[in-house]
Amino acid sequence: MIQPPAGAGRVAAAAAGLLLVLSASWTAAKYYSDHSIQQGLGMDHLLPEELAQHMLYRAFGLPAVLLLAFGLAPVVARGAGALRAAARRGWWVPLLAATWIAAVGLHVSRTVLVGAPVADDEQAMSFAAELLRQGTVLGPPPPGPATDWPFYREQFVAITERGRFAQYSLGQPLALAAGRALEAEWLVGPLASAALAPALYALGLAAFGPRVATLAVILLALSPQVLLTAGTRLSQPLSALCALLALLALRAATRADGPRTGPAALAGLALAAAFLVRPMPGALLVVAAAAWLAWPRPQWTPGRRLVALVSLATCAGLGVAAVLATNAAQTGHPLVSAYQVVHRVATDTSGLARIAGSAAGLERRVFSLVGNLLRADLWFLGWPASLLLLAFARRTRAAALPLTFLAAVLVYRVMTPKQGVSITGPVYMYEALPLFCLLAADGLLRLARTRVVGPLVPAAALAACFVSAALFVPTRLNDLRLQTEPRLVVARLLSQVPGELAVFQRGLVPRGSSWAYYPPPNPPDFSGRVLFFRLLRTPAGDAAPNLDFVRRAYPGRVPLYLGWRDQQLVVMRLENYLTLPASEAPEEP
Repeated sequence: MIQPPAGAGRVAAAAAGLLLVLSASWTAAKYYSDHSIQQGLGMDHLLPEELAQHMLYRAFGLPAVLLLAFGLAPVVARGAGALRAAARRGWWVPLLAATWIAAVGLHVSRTVLVGAPVADDEQAMSFAAELLRQGTVLGPPPPGPATDWPFYREQFVAITERGRFAQYSLGQPLALAAGRALEAEWLVGPLASAALAPALYALGLAAFGPRVATLAVILLALSPQVLLTAGTRLSQPLSALCALLALLALRAATRADGPRTGPAALAGLALAAAFLVRPMPGALLVVAAAAWLAWPRPQWTPGRRLVALVSLATCAGLGVAAVLATNAAQTGHPLVSAYQVVHRVATDTSGLARIAGSAAGLERRVFSLVGNLLRADLWFLGWPASLLLLAFARRTRAAALPLTFLAAVLVYRVMTPKQGVSITGPVYMYEALPLFCLLAADGLLRLARTRVVGPLVPAAALAACFVSAALFVPTRLNDLRLQTEPRLVVARLLSQVPGELAVFQRGLVPRGSSWAYYPPPNPPDFSGRVLFFRLLRTPAGDAAPNLDFVRRAYPGRVPLYLGWRDQQLVVMRLENYLTLPASEAPEEP
């Protein structure tokens, strides 16, 4: 058994741990720009800057956790009953956790991001939400002839003869539309994230008992990915909530004497919602749920199993039907999605296969899985290492159900390989995060009962939370602030220009500063003081057609050009921009 030091040794260990934390901060600030990493790059791989940050954090963080654990172990041992006392509080802990998550999410949204998006996806979903608020899934096409449409091209928004529409399924836009109707769209992310806490507690209570459920909720409330993503309008928190509700219903459906049809149908409805929010991994979660119900159990009769499977599939099919109906309304064909139109993917089954990632090579699939796991190891808890806790979780039927959904998320990472937006963590594995917290909590408690390292486990967990709060979270908040600044500069400068504006650009922020690279889509009716248009050039490099277009289509608006030079924003009259020599023109993102 590993015994913590006594007396002076304990103080020395704690002091050395604190010194390592301070050393890591100094090293990062001096040599690595305070852990800052570029955004908007590396869609299918981790950037060298991020890998360096991972290595530096682990190199300093892991020894600091161990030293602090040795120093804190006797003190923490005196409060060993704290978790049992919290577990006896029942629902107070998840309700407090939900309040904390919502409060931090609101702070991130309103104070750190100041309402700015972290990805262009959010802006496209807000555009879809505005259409839904107006009672439609299809906005009118731009005014004027189709030859003008290239000027109107927007990120993740399709323009066809039928109209304008975003590429995303309607689950998250429906939630955002409800928020817009209440003039509180910014509340959707914090509330969806906060709802994860009571849902996870209910699942943990049913599967593992009050101590595991309580600790799982505490881990969830401390997760940097949960807290930072809560400040965004990304769809992952709502998708994860639907997955948790489906797991709750599936557990209720799984009885020793046979499956229950009603809970199976409720699980199907939750999975239909998950599919409508995010078709992938929603479809894989449906497959995982069906496999769970279909798994042979001697005490289950084939008839009852079949009825439960039909109930699950029928209700889950409602989500598929809603997507097909939306496709038909937007593109004119139920099997042609908005995604295919936006990305000019073939409008047949080969196009659907390409969306699923069938054309990706082995190296992309390997990097997708490895890169997302490397990020998850840090982001899920903010600890220098955390996925190892899964190895200590129990291997019983209680753990098998969440592990089935966890496996579905990993399959998703291989089927559609990408690594995505690092600024709020591995968002493409977000549905796995609450399940990880549940299994990690079980692993921590089981590890604490071992003779070898058991006395150090509570102190090590507390030390890891401190290291995360001291080293990991501040640098990630700094990244959020850095990616927000260019957009705020643009907004401030445009607010000082009088009149109605037509702003031409080829991206709103400098390359590498944000995943929210483009301006928001223009309103469905092209109203508002500022409209954004794509700056185009002829094959010979002539940009004069932009001025011809705006004078013809929007004669009452002031035409401006927006660009960057030496990381400084430049906004000028479009006429003046066209007269500049190439050597003096602002750099375009």
